[in-house]
Formats: sequence, C-alpha cells, structure tokens
Amino acid sequence: MWVNLRAIVMKSGSEGNQAASNQFPSHADQYKMLREEIVQNVAEIYKTQLWGATATVAIYTWLLTHTSVIPWRYTWYIAPCVVVICIIRCLDLIIRIRRIAKYQRRIESAAFRKGGEPPGWETYKATIKEMDSLSNGLASAIWIFALVATFAASWQLSKADRQKFEQVKGSGETQNSVTNAASPKAH
Repeated sequence: MWVNLRAIVMKSGSEGNQAASNQFPSHADQYKMLREEIVQNVAEIYKTQLWGATATVAIYTWLLTHTSVIPWRYTWYIAPCVVVICIIRCLDLIIRIRRIAKYQRRIESAAFRKGGEPPGWETYKATIKEMDSLSNGLASAIWIFALVATFAASWQLSKADRQKFEQVKGSGETQNSVTNAASPKAH
C-alpha cells in the first residue's frame, strides 16, 4: 500500500529528489487516495450485487431448462451459496469502508484542528447516524430477502425434482414388473 502512495507522491512533482522519495505521503495525499478507495469499494459493492443477481438468475435458468440432467438434488442449492458469497463480499467491503472512514476522520480532525468549517465529510457524516443507517438497513433487508427467497426456491425445486425422480423410478419399476409378468419364461 505504501508503495502505491509513494508512487503517487513521486508523480506529483518530487521525481528527481531522493530525499522526497523516502518520505511518506502527506495527509492530503493519503486523504485523496483513501477517498478514491472508498469510491472504488462502493462501486465494487454495486458490481457484486449486479453479478450476484445475474449469476443467481443464470443458475436457476440453466437448472430449470436442464432438469433431466441434474445429477444431485443439492445442485439446486448453488444459487443460495452464490448469495451467501455475495453477502460476505459486501460485508467485507463495508467493513473496509468504515475503517478507511475512521482514519479519514482522524486526518480531518488534524486538518481542521483550529475549528475550521466545514469539519470534513467523514466527520460530518459520523454525526448524522440516519445518513447511512437507512441505506445499510435497506441493503441488509434486500440481501436477507434474497437469501431466504433463493433458499426457499431451492428447497421447493429440489423437493419437486426429487418427487419427479421418485415418480420416474416408480413408473420404471412398475413397467419392469409388468414386462416381467407378461413375458413368457424360458423353461
């Protein structure tokens, strides 16, 4: 991480100066870099949501159009596993964002130590709890709904698939017993 920060500082005008290349980036440079990282993490959350939904739809579409070749009834539970992986990924990104924001508040308090206005975005945002709680609550509700819905769909579809298998197996046994009873036995 510090290698990238040094590269940013070096590109910003200190390329020929060896003393400057051994210094850490300024707070302003760190703040800009961390702000960009937050924006990238938010974009990654949106991508995870999009690809998770796309993968779930693709999995169910394939399974529903290939029910005759599904070898194992637990194959229906791939989609809920995808949703769980997406939830874990989004939680990881949210935790990263919160840690970065906490450090940014420290930078802001140092930069605006003398009571400067405005206090800095992360400092301001930390004072208004409703700002993130509504969007986080909504996102959590959507992920929980997605997990419950995919699990319920997988359970129902695997149960229906199992019943269909039992019917096919049962009709095959019935057909074999009828065929065996009707065929003359060789003596």
